[in-house]
Amino acid sequence: MKNNVSTIIAAGKRTMTEQRDADFYRACCRELAASEREGHLHPTVRSLVSATLQSRAPMFYVSYAFALRTLRGMRRHRSGRSYDSRRRKWHDIDLRVAALEHRHRLSDSEALQRVLAEGDAPGFYLSVSAAERIYRQWRRQRG
Repeated sequence: MKNNVSTIIAAGKRTMTEQRDADFYRACCRELAASEREGHLHPTVRSLVSATLQSRAPMFYVSYAFALRTLRGMRRHRSGRSYDSRRRKWHDIDLRVAALEHRHRLSDSEALQRVLAEGDAPGFYLSVSAAERIYRQWRRQRG
């Protein structure tokens, strides 16, 4: 069975995917407001989401259990095919975990726990087309 980041964390809470999408939409709104203040409006939605994809994300949007399984599988060279954005995400997580393991002599599980708790991911790890879809969907919902 495929583990998906949209697995529900707990009843009544947002899924990881829903949280990522909400955070991404808010980041788009901040980017749009900043570009308006600076007088450099984005001519297209693609331009807006592309600029937003360059910004940092508050977290990696993966559960600890899934991240630990994936990281260990990657390290055993059994990582399957994945999209470029997913590959970049796991590469970034692995780099941070490895640095903590080395610097503080932590186990992979302890280092991963710290990385996920610290958050501050380098990006949202979305393709431009997925980012456009998310932005348009949230924009429609907001009226």
